[in-house]
Amino acid sequence: MLTKTSLLASIYLLLTTVSCHRAGTDRILDEAERLLNRDPERALSILDSIVQDEMPGRKYKARFALLHSAALDKNNIDILNDSIIAPAARWYRRHGTAEEKLKTWYYLGRIRQNAGDPDAAMECFAKAERHVGHAKDRLQTGMLYSAKAFIYEQLYCIEEAMANTVTASENYLAAKDTSRYVNAVLNICYDCLSIENYENAEKWLSAIWPRMEDMTDAQKSGCYVVALHTVHSKGKDTGPLITEYLESIRDSSEINWIELAYAYENAGDYEKGIEALECHRKTDPGFADDPAYLVVNSSLNERTGQYEEALKSYKEYVRITDNTDMDIFESNAKYAEDREIARHRISVRELWLAILALGMATLILGTSLFFSRLHERNRKRQEEKEKIEKEKAVLEQEKDNYMKLYRHALNEKRHLQRISNETGLDREIRQSIEERLNILNKFITAALSKNLVSSASDTLKEFMDDRERFLHSTKISFIIMHPQFISFLKNSGLTEWEIGCCCLYCIGLNGNEIAVYLKRKSFYNASSVIRKKLGLEKHGINLDNFLKGKMQELD
Repeated sequence: MLTKTSLLASIYLLLTTVSCHRAGTDRILDEAERLLNRDPERALSILDSIVQDEMPGRKYKARFALLHSAALDKNNIDILNDSIIAPAARWYRRHGTAEEKLKTWYYLGRIRQNAGDPDAAMECFAKAERHVGHAKDRLQTGMLYSAKAFIYEQLYCIEEAMANTVTASENYLAAKDTSRYVNAVLNICYDCLSIENYENAEKWLSAIWPRMEDMTDAQKSGCYVVALHTVHSKGKDTGPLITEYLESIRDSSEINWIELAYAYENAGDYEKGIEALECHRKTDPGFADDPAYLVVNSSLNERTGQYEEALKSYKEYVRITDNTDMDIFESNAKYAEDREIARHRISVRELWLAILALGMATLILGTSLFFSRLHERNRKRQEEKEKIEKEKAVLEQEKDNYMKLYRHALNEKRHLQRISNETGLDREIRQSIEERLNILNKFITAALSKNLVSSASDTLKEFMDDRERFLHSTKISFIIMHPQFISFLKNSGLTEWEIGCCCLYCIGLNGNEIAVYLKRKSFYNASSVIRKKLGLEKHGINLDNFLKGKMQELD
């Protein structure tokens, strides 16, 4: 039997052993994490030397799984299933720091991306983004936004891609990772070029041009490609820049021969463009499946009279890009508008292919279709804005019209109340006054409600729907309040209906409003007859101003 002392000694020895084992595991994992960005190959070697079954607990297994997934990714070893990162995904769903959660979702998204499922990848990246605000790892944050931008570019969402790349560049700069910062800025420049925003591309390029001496040949090549586009957009000669480009890149395999061929084409030197494509074929065995190569090859062959080769390249370009577009269209991503654009792109390409088959070879660059989409979006926004402004103007006009009627109703009510108190009025006139006062009282009460236009219009609707009755009532009111003015109109030879129209002018309506109310499109002719009877010139004073002035003069 174990004594109490020996039992305590055994427990102490066990705890010491476990503690030492955990301390040793922590040191190994810390070393692997420290080397992850500087020497990912060595970090992976350290992690591969660890026996996973000997890990002291789920927390350590989760950290190992996360670091192992990161090391594989940084060594460009694509993982297509989540078996390696699964322990980390299970653990960090409820445990761990914001940085660990961010990294777990990011690398899980990268696995989904490698497996060809951008929709699932974007879901993972969105979950990772939730932890950005509490994470201090600016480099990892930059990598997250770069990955999101890549998916947006695949879906032709250039604006969203550019916004994410800008955020990535800011984080790379804060993390002092110059190489990734330069690559991010170059991607922003490429996005600017795809929407022909050359001015913005030049601005971003100027931010990294002073760092040229510290760049790799691939990065320098990217800078020169952007510069060639911006210089060409200004109509300047790109020849000296092409020469500088070729002299500055030590490794010719890093030269973007396709863009160089495009630059030669813009400069009118088609033979050198053909030579540049030949250099590209030597450096890239997969050139035959590259849409960018096919489109430039088709264009240069067309310009040099090689129409059969031009058509062949263009057909292959359409086949490849159509397959890509169909993948985008069939995606479950929530970009319905982009899928519609993909359909449009396919139909347009088929149209131009038919034109090429008939001997009228023409080239459509993929970016031109993006401009069509951008233009359509702006057009719809402008139409919506104009529609809202028109509706607002109509409401304002309608309110102004009712305010005119309201002010006139107050004046008319005062006059009619004064006249109705007089004795000896004709029965028909007194009845007209009382009916008119009743309508005016209802209108004034409605006008003082919260919704002046709808309340007042509902109150007057029944009375004003009988247009002849309203016209007659308005005329009777004017006979009572402005008898001399009515006599002037009668003496001028105006009919009863024309006198009623003149009264509508005097209460504040204009010719268009009277025409709409009376439902007479030919009211312009009637107003011309009234002007003639009143002795007004065809293009003289406005009829409503003349009538209002004459009424004030005769009162």
